[in-house]
Amino acid sequence: MNPKMSMSSPPAAAVVLSVTGTEYSFTPSVLTASAGKTSIRFTNGGSVDHDFTLDSPPIHVLVKPGKTDEATVTLRPGTYTFYCSIPGHRQSGMQGKLTVS
Repeated sequence: MNPKMSMSSPPAAAVVLSVTGTEYSFTPSVLTASAGKTSIRFTNGGSVDHDFTLDSPPIHVLVKPGKTDEATVTLRPGTYTFYCSIPGHRQSGMQGKLTVS
């Protein structure tokens, strides 16, 4: 090893919360996480477009049927409502709760 090089720890990996959306619900509909860096992995198990939306911190993951995508955010303690922002989906019951401690 080169004496001028130093070893450093890799950055901490984000915690991953997996959520599936269908017509017209999320599974699970209640999520918990610790404050810090968190990835939301959203799978669309339905037959139409769905998304995972949080207003603050802002996150929006739009996914085609049968596909999965994810986004990473830094969460602060609190209770948040996540929902599908496609017109009519939230009103049909497609929302859930995320509690961060």
